[in-house]
Amino acid sequence: MENSTADSFRESDFVFAQAPGYVPWPGILTRKDLRAGMVEFMCTNNRRSIPYHKIWMYDDRSKEQFITSQNMEYEEFREAICIAEKLRSGNVDVNSGAGWQLASPKEVRMERESLGIEVKFIHEINILRHSLTLRKQDYPSALWAFHQLEDLVLSELLLVLLVNNRRSIPYHKIWMYDDRSKEQFITSQNMEYEEFREAICIAEKLRSGNVDVNSGAGWQLASPKEVRMERESLGIEVKFIHEINILRHSLTLRKQDYPSALWAFHQLEDLVLSELLLVRNFGDVEAVRHLCRFASAQPQDQKEADKVKNLANQLMDRFALHFKLPFTSPDFWSEYCLRCKIYQSYTVEIKPSDIAIEPK
Repeated sequence: MENSTADSFRESDFVFAQAPGYVPWPGILTRKDLRAGMVEFMCTNNRRSIPYHKIWMYDDRSKEQFITSQNMEYEEFREAICIAEKLRSGNVDVNSGAGWQLASPKEVRMERESLGIEVKFIHEINILRHSLTLRKQDYPSALWAFHQLEDLVLSELLLVLLVNNRRSIPYHKIWMYDDRSKEQFITSQNMEYEEFREAICIAEKLRSGNVDVNSGAGWQLASPKEVRMERESLGIEVKFIHEINILRHSLTLRKQDYPSALWAFHQLEDLVLSELLLVRNFGDVEAVRHLCRFASAQPQDQKEADKVKNLANQLMDRFALHFKLPFTSPDFWSEYCLRCKIYQSYTVEIKPSDIAIEPK
């Protein structure tokens, strides 16, 4: 980090400061002098005059540097970080007589212990992520992880820090969210993780302009139900494409395998669809539209052919239900083509057969 000067701070700023013989410690700058600042340290309540080049703003960058696993082994350091986070959240009055205290000794202990087991908490959650995917269901490992989580001392601070995760990331680890990066990172392996699928879903919604980023619920979709539907639809995209391909291959000019086609329609009835899934797969929706005019050259197959045509029309009607009214185009197909064009102008269509899974 660059050396700080007096102009870098204001009185009452939250800072990390390093006294001789100590690690950088959270505190508050209580007075500014010419070459040093008076810092009151969290938890210990010690006051020291610290040179400005040994003082850093308490922010994401400094937390990433100083809140290390080694420092978090010390109970007082964990308590100091806990108090700093509480004070910065506005839940405690810094100027009150109990300014350095949390709501109660019990809360102090719980918050402190929860930070101490953060690594364990993340480890068990990662076991759940890796043991329950689309390709693998390792139930013994998952159940054991739940058992381990039952014994952990959790707190509001721990959960808030992990859920609303904001971090300082080096620029060489940041990429623009564009066609090139999506092609690189939206892989079949990453899409096995439910949270990743939900994150992609939310990102696409925000970029489409359907959600106000600056609103209080900026990172939320229209409703929890919509989040679930969009997320689950991406999770079954491979299944959706598979069943459409069965329809394509079973109903051709040379072959009409009606039992396979009817079974594929039956499988499609049980899938959780969404607008996002449909605009991502224009060719598959178009294939169903073509089947709405399906006819058989063999008179003895006319009954089965009519059944295929009726099921295709029903499926198209179901597709239309996932697009909000009013349409800007005269009919559903025109509206669907327009939305696909908008979506494809911002994205690259990535099919499972096109994805190269990078070696671990």
